Formats: sequence, structure tokens, C-alpha cells
Amino acid sequence: PGTGCCALSDTVRLTEHAVKAGCAGVLMLPPFYYKDVSEDGLYRSFAEVVELKSGQKIAFLGDSITAGGMAPLGYVSLAVAGLKANGIEATAIGAGVSGHKSNDMLARIERDVINKKPDWMTLSCGVNDVWHGDWGKGVSLEDYKTNITAIVDAAFERRTELGPKS
Repeated sequence: PGTGCCALSDTVRLTEHAVKAGCAGVLMLPPFYYKDVSEDGLYRSFAEVVELKSGQKIAFLGDSITAGGMAPLGYVSLAVAGLKANGIEATAIGAGVSGHKSNDMLARIERDVINKKPDWMTLSCGVNDVWHGDWGKGVSLEDYKTNITAIVDAAFERRTELGPKS
């Protein structure tokens, strides 16, 4: 029943503020991050803030969690199905690669995301950056911050080259 780390109302309010401030992207955490929130309730709440339209493409950039998310019961497929159930036909662009860390995602953002011209991008990153540190192949916190900032900046800077915004 969720971690209870975030109140959905606070998350939606902060997201709305970010969109009004000009942010080109929005982070939507999956339903299990919230207590007592159904998937339908989560989608309805964010639909009030995020203007996703039928026909748009969503790139899902990440690691094995995202790669697995493309499976029929994976989070990517469930997100697209949830949107469809709410009248929005979206296309998922799978950009998850098993074992990838923030530096790997940064190296392939152009090829796997920007060149495919999505209207939206999600980013799921950090598990391998930390976990691979157990055998000396992780990413330091400072490098992680630098890489994530560069990924977001790359997507933001290229937003006019991405898919049409109607």
C-alpha cells in the first residue's frame, strides 16, 4: 500500500508549479509511492497538470527496470494502458538498457531519445549507479548529479527539435 513518502496532493501542486514556471518535463512517480491512491486516481490527478494528448510519443529512458517495463505487465505498458483507459492514445519509445548507469544514459540520450522525437521523456535512473558501487563500478554522487543534470539539459535544450507540441 505505498511508502507514504509523498502526499499526492503535494506532488501534484509542486508539479503544477514547475509546469507554470516553464519546466518542459514532469516526474510522475508510480502509484506505489503514495498511500491509498489507485492508478486511475494518479492518472486523473496528473491529467489536470500535464497536457498529454492522443498521438504523442513518450520516451522511457532507464535501465533494466525500464527495459522490463516494456513487457505486457511492466510499468511502461501499464502507464500506456492507463492513459488509453483515460482516452489518451500514446506511443511508448523504449529506451531502457539493463545495467546502465547515468553516464551510459547520457552517452545514448541522443540516439535513443532525442533522435526519436518524443513529445515527453521519463527518466528512471540511479539503482545501478549505487548498486554497482559495491564492486567499484558505481557512479559517485557528484558525477550522478552532473550526469542527471546533463540528461535533463540535453532533453530541455533539444525540446524544439522533439515531436510536435500541439
